[in-house]
Amino acid sequence: MSKSIYRRIEIMAKDDFVALEDGYYYYYPEKARGAISASELRVLADILDAKNANWHKQVCEDIH
Repeated sequence: MSKSIYRRIEIMAKDDFVALEDGYYYYYPEKARGAISASELRVLADILDAKNANWHKQVCEDIH
């Protein structure tokens, strides 16, 4: 996927990434934006993984 499409999806969804009680970010859309393709969902998953990477590392270190 091109960087411009990735960036468009990231901008579109920026307000829908919410940290919940467990400290992890989740994709939590409040407004319906129509259909989301599988490739767009993969981008959202990549963004979530990047946002959660440091926190997940800390959690893993704390439990071991």
